[in-house]
Amino acid sequence: MNTFKKITASILSALALGLVPIATLKADASSFGTVQLSPSFVSTYRGSSVFFTPPSGSPAGVIWSLYGSNTKTVYVLKITMSRITTGTGDDEYALTKRSSASSGGTGASINLVPLDSNNPSATSTCNSWTTAPTAGTSAGQIGASVVAQGAVVDELVVFDADKYGQAIVLRGTSQGVDISGLTSLSTTAQVNVTIQEQ
Repeated sequence: MNTFKKITASILSALALGLVPIATLKADASSFGTVQLSPSFVSTYRGSSVFFTPPSGSPAGVIWSLYGSNTKTVYVLKITMSRITTGTGDDEYALTKRSSASSGGTGASINLVPLDSNNPSATSTCNSWTTAPTAGTSAGQIGASVVAQGAVVDELVVFDADKYGQAIVLRGTSQGVDISGLTSLSTTAQVNVTIQEQ
């Protein structure tokens, strides 16, 4: 019996005996005959703001932010935004990764809800802003969107790890990601985020 058949037989035997949960098996195509075992679950959280009025400046500045943890590594899986506008023209937004924390501003904390009640409380911090904080140091703009005013936009996808092949990774409380208005915004907004902490 060749190496591949031996490994396959071993896995099937372990599954039959209930020694390895099916959900934890992940094949590694980069190495012949290798099998990686990953955790069967990762603590996952969902944060959803209420509709809020973003800062009134021109540009508006930071309207939403998420910063990391001093005890966990944070993986940002998906960010979406809904908005209602009353003006004409375009609203422009940027998604930026930060290497230092923002300061000041007036905002509201967004609760990061564990999807499993057995998960520990989230250790990262998330806020919506009605008066823009002073933005932290930019580590680079990840994306940008231009959306016409005067229309309801439901679930504008700002970031999706499934599309880009990797999550945004935040290590430490000085690393973060935020949404900024690059123009004045004639809108109310609502932001959702899905993260994991390990």
